[in-house]
Amino acid sequence: MYKNKRDCFISVLFMYFVLFCGLGNGLLWAQQNFRSQENFRSQRFLDSIYNKYISEKSYSGKQKNHSATYGVFEGNPDFVDHKCGFPLTGLIHSNFKYFSSQQQKNLKILDDRPKLDTSILSPSGHFRIHYDNSGVNKPQYDASLSVQENVNQVALALDSAYSFEVNFLGFPPPPIDSMRGGDNAYDIYIEDMGDYGNTSFENEIAPGKWNSYMSIDNDFKEVYYYTHGFDAARVTVAHEFNHAIQIGNYNYRDSDVFFHELTSTSMEEFVFNTSNDYYGYLRNYFNAPEKTFTEHNGYDLAIWNIYLKQIYGFPIIKRQWEFYINNPALSAINSSIVEASNGTSSFKTDLNTFGIWTFYTDYRTVSGKYFPEAINYPPIKIASSSTFSSTSFPLQISSQPLSNYFIDIFVPGNNRTDTITTKITDGDLARALENPGNNLLASFTLSSDSTDGSRKVVNNYFAQLSSSRDVFLESYFFNNQIVQGNKVEYAEIDVPYPNPFNYKNAMNNNQLSLPVSYNEMKNADVYIYSSGMNLVYSGNRNIFADPLTNKFIITWNGMDSSGKKLPTGVYIYITNSNGNLKKGKIVIKNE
Repeated sequence: MYKNKRDCFISVLFMYFVLFCGLGNGLLWAQQNFRSQENFRSQRFLDSIYNKYISEKSYSGKQKNHSATYGVFEGNPDFVDHKCGFPLTGLIHSNFKYFSSQQQKNLKILDDRPKLDTSILSPSGHFRIHYDNSGVNKPQYDASLSVQENVNQVALALDSAYSFEVNFLGFPPPPIDSMRGGDNAYDIYIEDMGDYGNTSFENEIAPGKWNSYMSIDNDFKEVYYYTHGFDAARVTVAHEFNHAIQIGNYNYRDSDVFFHELTSTSMEEFVFNTSNDYYGYLRNYFNAPEKTFTEHNGYDLAIWNIYLKQIYGFPIIKRQWEFYINNPALSAINSSIVEASNGTSSFKTDLNTFGIWTFYTDYRTVSGKYFPEAINYPPIKIASSSTFSSTSFPLQISSQPLSNYFIDIFVPGNNRTDTITTKITDGDLARALENPGNNLLASFTLSSDSTDGSRKVVNNYFAQLSSSRDVFLESYFFNNQIVQGNKVEYAEIDVPYPNPFNYKNAMNNNQLSLPVSYNEMKNADVYIYSSGMNLVYSGNRNIFADPLTNKFIITWNGMDSSGKKLPTGVYIYITNSNGNLKKGKIVIKNE
């Protein structure tokens, strides 16, 4: 009836697993308590990850129900707490000796390699791919292709991952497995899964180092996958192969799982830059940049490695792993930056610059600068926003280490409301390493008068930030343009402001200023479209020079052609000045 004792064990215990359906947040609990509990190997901790691991291993075929297990909400992958089984697998194996003898026995049965009927070598000979020709595990990334053709595409993707990660980046290949899969090629098993894939720890060959094998889903058809078919298969093998490299040659620490996932997810983009599965997880970071680095799951931090690569080149990606062998991940990242910059930068400094890059995404994207794919990224979340209504605006901030905190302050301008955005970087590496849960209180004040210790931001506004530790760096944006010194540094193309535009914060007959090309007639047509490309406003407006910026603009009050406020949403503007077009996105908030 059963193909092997692993399948039998899973079936017998399946009803038992259902009793633990409330443990959907078990892994989240374990990760949160790993750092906060001195005795993190409590029985509750061990039972939680044990039951979660059994539950994951039980899903196959019609039993698979990712939404029940991982908390997917209406098919939105932003709500998935993980995309591969690596974090949980790592917790299980690094704590294996602390489980009861019966739990250890059960875990060993679960960890038996899948029994599949066919295998082939990839063209390079580096990988052996195991699969079934029929049944629930049958590879079906493209239903129009045969099983063999589907597997051949996976083989090519694996060889591409090896070529880039080993031959180009210089990572050592994973250690051999003593011919567990029939030879010493690295083994991949294609099977029906509840994750994109998993890198399974097998034998600990040295402290913190393991040989392994990889499993990937057989079709990626389900709604919870951000990408599907071959695109999903390609990014998965790039991701999981890097996990195999990590645990086989460097180190594994439960407390640094975010670093493992950060690197593996960035490999998806580096190896297969057109698949872009990592987009599906970015919102978790962009919605919470004020969280300390280690509180992110790592899937949402692939852009950190993309940033480092843009600044320092590819060598820094491998170099941080070399530092990681004997150091915590945050220290390893810092050491790699200090070395790559010849001592001119650090984690703190680059986190500040990284914060600027994350500001210029989505509707704020600046062509030719910052992230190459910024237009596809979410907008950064502003942690707090307020209206400047007196001569001084004080604000208390509770800051987490290694984080970026964004503040919008709306100030009166000439016939409009201007926005001063402040980004405060808490670059306290020592606190992040010693006690990441220790928030630091800081006092920020924006004032229309200069005081001792304040600095001029722009126009007649001054800022002051004070705290008990000298760990902060600040950046300022005026109407979405970065401020350098006391001057606004304008991008190669102008952006609309204020953006977002909020009717609620309207002061002094608030107007939206839109970029436009100058012409001698001093007027231009403007068109506003909804995100569904429905025209909501059109008109001819006068062109004039903004007295604060000397940039030519036209203004619009945010009302539609009937004089009504628009619903909250993203809109597209086009200005047409004698055939010279400028276009972009604006966000309108009707609160």
